[in-house]
Amino acid sequence: MKICPKCKNEYREGITHCADCDCELVDVNAEKQKVSQLVETPYPVAMRAKEYLEYCKFEDISVDEPDEEGMARVFCREKDYKAALKQVQVFLCEEARQAMEGKLSQMSEEELEEMKEEASGKVFSPSNIYQNYEAKAAENKASAYCFLALGALGVAVVILSWFGKLPFSIGGSGNWFSHGVMLIIFIIFFIVGIISAKSVGKYKALAGKEADTQSELVAYLEEAFTSEVLSEIEADTEEEAYFKRMNYMRSQVLDKYAEYELDVSFVESLLDEHYDKLFG
Repeated sequence: MKICPKCKNEYREGITHCADCDCELVDVNAEKQKVSQLVETPYPVAMRAKEYLEYCKFEDISVDEPDEEGMARVFCREKDYKAALKQVQVFLCEEARQAMEGKLSQMSEEELEEMKEEASGKVFSPSNIYQNYEAKAAENKASAYCFLALGALGVAVVILSWFGKLPFSIGGSGNWFSHGVMLIIFIIFFIVGIISAKSVGKYKALAGKEADTQSELVAYLEEAFTSEVLSEIEADTEEEAYFKRMNYMRSQVLDKYAEYELDVSFVESLLDEHYDKLFG
């Protein structure tokens, strides 16, 4: 028995597409597990996405017939939605990269130069990937050790070289210019190491405050946004429901804790983690 993932009409074996929607039919057993729309894209791209997802071992991937504008939708089982969405995003990024490479290869030098000038005037927003203060402290600690060790070693080498205590010499024995330049460079390394070491203490203190804030926010999320509460926010697709629920939680948290001046990326990371616990 086959069923249309869009209108839910059932068809006997041998029929491959819905008479009303023109969608590719899926097995009833697959539909019982529910299907979710992953992406809407030009039909040739949708078919390549289907092949890619099947190569990634996802089952029951389907594509409906293209509309008048040549756009088609890719569906997967609802239980595979989050994992399949990540994979299809990887696929689409690669498709965009290849398309851009093809476009660039056909452009003239004048067109490429014009594109560079336009790009240089644009402001790019930073990544939303959040790095907590504990990680920043560890990163600065490693940098401090590296720069301090390199700076101290470099200064020692320059001094020993100047007095001819090494089997080699920097720029020749008695060359004050070469030795002076190298000495200044290694002193700068040492100063950078000291600055990084000072930052470790600052980030450690902020990490403690951040941990307290995180505990408070996690407790609030678990109390205020249960699966029952979020399930009341419905949408036509699982993807749309995800974004609506995330927007709802984000606005509530930022309003309630407005005086905390929370980093949006920090909030986003907690919301993603909470959503995964409920619906992942």
